[in-house]
Amino acid sequence: MNLIDGIKSDWIYINGFRRIIGAIGKFDPDAEYTLADAMEEAVDDHDERTFISFEGQEISYAEFDARANQFAHWGVPAGLKKGDCVALFMENRPDYIAFWAGMAKIAVKTALINYNLTGAGLAHCVKITNARAIVMNPELTPNFESARSQTPLDLGAFVLGGATQGLTQIDAAVDSMPTTRPDRSVRAGVKGAEVALYIYTSGTTGLPKAAKITNVRARGLMRVFVDATDAHRSDRILLTLPLYHATGGMCGVGTAMNAGACVILRRKFSASHFWQEAIDNDATMLVYI
Repeated sequence: MNLIDGIKSDWIYINGFRRIIGAIGKFDPDAEYTLADAMEEAVDDHDERTFISFEGQEISYAEFDARANQFAHWGVPAGLKKGDCVALFMENRPDYIAFWAGMAKIAVKTALINYNLTGAGLAHCVKITNARAIVMNPELTPNFESARSQTPLDLGAFVLGGATQGLTQIDAAVDSMPTTRPDRSVRAGVKGAEVALYIYTSGTTGLPKAAKITNVRARGLMRVFVDATDAHRSDRILLTLPLYHATGGMCGVGTAMNAGACVILRRKFSASHFWQEAIDNDATMLVYI
């Protein structure tokens, strides 16, 4: 690298870092402004633009928000209240993002659990966050059954996406809920420093540990790469990482949301299909660890 290229590279880095600090430095942990508030503002800014592209579905920002609202309205009669925690045990799909966004709207914390877990590891992740309920897709019910006897007896167990014996299917209940936003008073008094999500460590040196992701930290994770990558609303961001990871579920999703861009969401990474998927979906960026 010659001198001119070095100076240019340093300038891009410094300028991007300055924009990042300028953006997230304004997030106030003492303010009654939550992750849900920030997401609703982003939705309003981009409204009818496509937010998620998934297996032939094109979901606009407005449609995504409507779905999140249905999950929020379902949560209240289901017995979830401000400060409670619900475990999300689900593979990549648009409803994954909409679910935890909906819970944030009613100030319910969501524990984002690795969908590969079974038995004691899965039960541990449920118990350490004091989750009152767990929501999963049908394909993961065998994993849950391997852990069920080790979870609290009063744990609510719900399935979304198809009927499963022994679990309460919530598809019809969620679909019947209003698509309007729940009144903001439901989360009144919740501050930026309070926990919004739990994201787990890998568990390579023992059982997974639950990292507390506050509203402010979640907003930072979702905002920081907009400036770092110079993302724009015209971008289409290919996301193959698990949504229970901070990199995929927070940074990738958040970069798109804050820029008004589109997430091309895949169920999982495929080495043999990756580049063809990128070409077929007109991807301009990707999320990678």
